[in-house]
Amino acid sequence: TPDANALSAAELTLTPALVALKDIKKAFLNTEQGKWRKNLNSEELSKKIWGIIGFGRVGFRLYTLLNVFQMRILIYDPYVKHPTNNTPLEQIFSQSDVISLHVPSTKKTQNMVTEDLISKMRKHSVLINMSRASVISEDVIVKALDNEIRVCLDVFKTESSSLSDKFKDAILTPHIGGFTKEAQRRASEDAVKIIRQFVLDKKIDNILPPKLAWYQEDKLDISRN
Repeated sequence: TPDANALSAAELTLTPALVALKDIKKAFLNTEQGKWRKNLNSEELSKKIWGIIGFGRVGFRLYTLLNVFQMRILIYDPYVKHPTNNTPLEQIFSQSDVISLHVPSTKKTQNMVTEDLISKMRKHSVLINMSRASVISEDVIVKALDNEIRVCLDVFKTESSSLSDKFKDAILTPHIGGFTKEAQRRASEDAVKIIRQFVLDKKIDNILPPKLAWYQEDKLDISRN
């Protein structure tokens, strides 16, 4: 049911960006300690530059949500043509205030976010990974944090209780991109429709694996190895 959780994942991407820019994590701790507006670095999201890497189901829905913020939106996806732009990765990392990752796990996307790309990011910019842990290594994540990049993660190589120690100061969520009641309901309803179609018509439409260029290309790369 590939379409069921796309909107939920797009909304979740927007959430940590606001949390990071408004310095909510520190503000929450300050409030608990009775400190008011102490040492906070709060900014507006509106009219900033957001780089979307991967313009599939989630990336497209995020794009529609971001329009209300009057942002300049940069897009990188070698498999999807966008009418306004398709920006090189280096330019996205050097210019964006917020970057979010929405790519599948393939041979080409493995470790695609390198230390060199991280070094191009401005201090206090925001990097969000809502796609797959293989896209950026843990060492590169630590490098980003050391460079004062505000990192937000929903996916991890190993889901464990030690993540907050490993990625101190990052904004972490426990792999909940599609974990809303609405998305779960859509997934259930879509699954029933697919099963019904198969029983009645002996065919199945619109399910994974997709007949898309990146999937077919990755499958070919795997078969060669």
